[in-house]
Amino acid sequence: RLTGRYHFQEIKELSWKENKYSYPVYLLKSPTELLNRRSILSARSDSVIEPRAASKDLRIMLIDDDPSISFLFTQYLKSAGMVVESFTDPEKALTHFIESDYRHYDLVITDIRMSNLNGFELYQQLMSLDPNLRVIFVTALDIAQEITTLLPEVKLSQFIIKPVNPSVLINSVKQHASRHIDGV
Repeated sequence: RLTGRYHFQEIKELSWKENKYSYPVYLLKSPTELLNRRSILSARSDSVIEPRAASKDLRIMLIDDDPSISFLFTQYLKSAGMVVESFTDPEKALTHFIESDYRHYDLVITDIRMSNLNGFELYQQLMSLDPNLRVIFVTALDIAQEITTLLPEVKLSQFIIKPVNPSVLINSVKQHASRHIDGV
């Protein structure tokens, strides 16, 4: 039984088809992950104070105009120990990127279909600012092959198709971010 070996924390409930279907979303943590977090329980209240993120943690910028997907992906990545700043407005994300140190992020994850500024327009803007930036595209569309012919610098491995399996997302992020960190 998983309940004896893992801690289940409900983080959100997702609804589809005008609330016809409703599914709880859980954050799953093993006992070793819970011990390794070393959360400090405040002596004066029941609040939990999280230790500051170590500098070796991967720093991710996430852009998806769907708040529920943005929240879900953020939770997946944070549960893997990554530092995530998420945006539902691609223009605000771009402004934040410009105003921050470009090397602040190890990786950017962006949806493709977004209003005002789509994922490819955002990608081109980001790359003009930092040509070494690593980017992963998340999409429900099966267009990766066509895009790689239009943008030869973009590789098939940079695409993740929705619906996204959490382990696929986490592994892809680790793979692409490690290339950035290692300079590959």
